[in-house]
Amino acid sequence: MSSSTSPRRIYFKKVSKRVEVGHAQSKSDTALPEAAWRKWIDVVILCFVNLTNYTDRYNLAGILTDVQTYFDIKNDHAGLIQTIFVTMYMVAAPLCGYLGDRHDRKILLAFGVFLWNAANAASSFMTSFWAFLLFRGMFGVGQACYTTVAPTIISDLFVGNSRSKILAIFYVAIPVGGGLGYIVGSQMTQAFNSWRWSLRATPFVSILSLILLLLVLRDPKRGHSEGKTNLASTSWKEDVKYLLRNRSFMLSTMGFTAVAFSSGAISWWAPKLILMGLQSRESDINPHTEGSIYGFIALAAGFFGLCLGYFVTFKLKPKYPQIDPVVCALGLFISGPILIGTSYAATYSRLLCYTCLFFGLCMINLNWAIVCDILLYVVVPPRRSSAVGIQLLVGHGLGDAGSPYLLGLLSDIFYDRLNSHSSDSINEFKALQYAFFIACAVEILGSCFFFLTSFYILPDMERVKRPPSVA
Repeated sequence: MSSSTSPRRIYFKKVSKRVEVGHAQSKSDTALPEAAWRKWIDVVILCFVNLTNYTDRYNLAGILTDVQTYFDIKNDHAGLIQTIFVTMYMVAAPLCGYLGDRHDRKILLAFGVFLWNAANAASSFMTSFWAFLLFRGMFGVGQACYTTVAPTIISDLFVGNSRSKILAIFYVAIPVGGGLGYIVGSQMTQAFNSWRWSLRATPFVSILSLILLLLVLRDPKRGHSEGKTNLASTSWKEDVKYLLRNRSFMLSTMGFTAVAFSSGAISWWAPKLILMGLQSRESDINPHTEGSIYGFIALAAGFFGLCLGYFVTFKLKPKYPQIDPVVCALGLFISGPILIGTSYAATYSRLLCYTCLFFGLCMINLNWAIVCDILLYVVVPPRRSSAVGIQLLVGHGLGDAGSPYLLGLLSDIFYDRLNSHSSDSINEFKALQYAFFIACAVEILGSCFFFLTSFYILPDMERVKRPPSVA
């Protein structure tokens, strides 16, 4: 028998294929590989819940003007709504990551879903702005439980290109769910003539989510997809030391911070900025209609951007294995100037404005799945939930925890200064536009961090393939 058809060669081909699709097992694990369809059930559940996650997160942004009118608040307090949410989100993330590396992840996911939906529904009944902020903070804690832990379950089901593909599908929920959030918020407000109903639209779905998470979803062994289920958890101190020495993780986290800063500010203020620009030309613009249009564009741009990012990295990675951070860098570098053009186009051409918006959001959305994939293949399995938690803490703490409030505060300052020179009706738009430029500039800074990541990513990947034994 020739060597090309020998039983030994066939055997190793089969084993290699199992490792690629995430069925590799440790020597002590004698269970038969599970059917691929069963893993897809888990993926569908995680993606479905993630979709409702981001729908709930962004539904207020589409009706921000209505909320400001009800509570009689300026832009700085309007930005504080998002800042409180993100602050509690990023503070809770490391704790959720620590627990996710050591305890039943299904319970953590279910707790997060229950908490964020309960807080979301309760906030819709608040008449005090400060009570509303309190429940918005609880909403952030619940979402942190889910966002921190869910990607690590995917990492234990799939490996290699299969993992990259599934993460791209999972993170489609960011733009698609965000777009649906704008649409749901605008349409529910218009249908019931109250912004409160935008917060009451999705909590009913939480019952189905909890049933799926508790009764159907499985929690695989950590490292299962890479055949490293014998690795034990280490202390929090050792985890942090390991991550601080991981250059790819640290640099990509700073890049992610720039993405979080920019996308948080853009998603919160861009709908209002565009609306004011359009209203400077046409006084009869319907804000709820424009909110829905923004939602559809954000949805389409995000979906296309994530697919484009996956396609480019999938095609180029065999020849250029360090391509992931390069694609992230190029996406941010291109997105900034296009979004600046979007703000100018709003006062000249509706079509040009929304066209620029589509391509600007498309470029920034290249990043989401790729950044998570980078983290998962440069960090060893028993430290991945902690790594996600720390990345969320740093990224949101220095990013979108402050950017919506900062831009709102700066726009109020710019508005006062512009009005001191001339009381022009367009000054409110110009003030928010000038503040908006800061978010676009931070995108350029983020691209530099991702370019630096590309110099270190290959040796850090190799270290994960040969991890040190952990007791």
